[in-house]
Amino acid sequence: MITLLRARASLVSVVAVCVALLAGCTAEGQKQNVAKVRVFNTVFDSPGVRVSLPEKDIGNGLAYGARTTYTDITSGVLPVTVSSATGEKLFESNFIFGNERPTTVVITGLVGAYSALAFDDVVNPPQEGRVRARILHAASSIASLDAYLTKPGESITDLFPTSSVSYGLFTGFLEFNADTYILRFTNFGTKDVVYESEPIVLTSRSTLSLMAYSTGSQRMMGAARFSHDETGGSTLLPSKLARVRVANAVTATPLNILVDGTQVAENVAANAFSPSFDVTVGSRTLRIDPNATAGTQLASAALTFNGGREYTVIASGNGTAATLVALADYTESPNLITKIRLRIVNAVVGGEAAVLKVGTTTLSTVNAGGAGTYVEQDIGTLNITVTGATSGATLFSAPAREFLGTDVSKRYSILLSGTPAAVESALVNE
Repeated sequence: MITLLRARASLVSVVAVCVALLAGCTAEGQKQNVAKVRVFNTVFDSPGVRVSLPEKDIGNGLAYGARTTYTDITSGVLPVTVSSATGEKLFESNFIFGNERPTTVVITGLVGAYSALAFDDVVNPPQEGRVRARILHAASSIASLDAYLTKPGESITDLFPTSSVSYGLFTGFLEFNADTYILRFTNFGTKDVVYESEPIVLTSRSTLSLMAYSTGSQRMMGAARFSHDETGGSTLLPSKLARVRVANAVTATPLNILVDGTQVAENVAANAFSPSFDVTVGSRTLRIDPNATAGTQLASAALTFNGGREYTVIASGNGTAATLVALADYTESPNLITKIRLRIVNAVVGGEAAVLKVGTTTLSTVNAGGAGTYVEQDIGTLNITVTGATSGATLFSAPAREFLGTDVSKRYSILLSGTPAAVESALVNE
């Protein structure tokens, strides 16, 4: 592993930046009342939003993943307002914009719960042959991350993190040799890789920020590269990885699962989910074999997976014929410290739409071959039912099902399988 100057983000960093910003407002010899700002919208599935200061818009029509370059503004403590295309105010908060100091404003959170972060961008360029870079954490789905910046092909198994950072904070600038690197993020204190880049070429005397941001997943993420040159250009760095689990709705048939010919899960019970596994993005051949006759293909399909996303693959049918369908999951939530999440996976072959209720409240309706969105519920005692949308028949019932504090943040699916004449169902902890 390359030798780096490591820095751990902390609140001390933020305080130091604020002091420096305020000092910059009055520093002798600087231009007065001039700052620079750029904006990045990281709210997954966000429509185009307007981001404004009292004097001007600093971003307009910015959808998820959109970024601006630097624009000049008046320095000072200013309100940043995020509005919808129709003018509805979605978020507003004050930030410090220091005199002659560039800032990156990151729009974060979820649709319906927008927020924002501001990162000071001041850095001096390194010497010839060297690079300065830092890590920014703007992925609200994960509290803390470890970052690894390594040479291509280098394993992180026996390495210490290059740096660690909590949500909303940033590391100091790390200095190292100009070269080609791989960036990986893991859950803090683990080797669970939640992001991996393609090779990143860093040229001599460049200064940059590498930012983790949300992709609609509670576990995976994307990254972006921000330059600290005069214009403040940026590039998205899509992840090489997606995370997949298989819902086994093949009647009474435990399954083995293979990806591109390599087995990734064994003996997955009927009416259950496989453990999650990572795949390289793009088209992958996913195959299922009955565990009882390993090596005998039951179904195979070329499925496409995008970087930084989670997927549920529904395997449905019987022990002689089955199908595979990949569904992209949206699993990010701000409320997982107090709630559970609940949905239907409707894999009844030729079945009707299914209606999920807790008590008398209808939460979702899901057609056969589909999966519902997750619905958040407070822990406690829940009366859960699933009925046929047309027939009214009870497909699943769990009266007085108790969810305790140990269930908080867990995701549950009511997995429906079989045929319309013989529906099987189970409440499954994913």
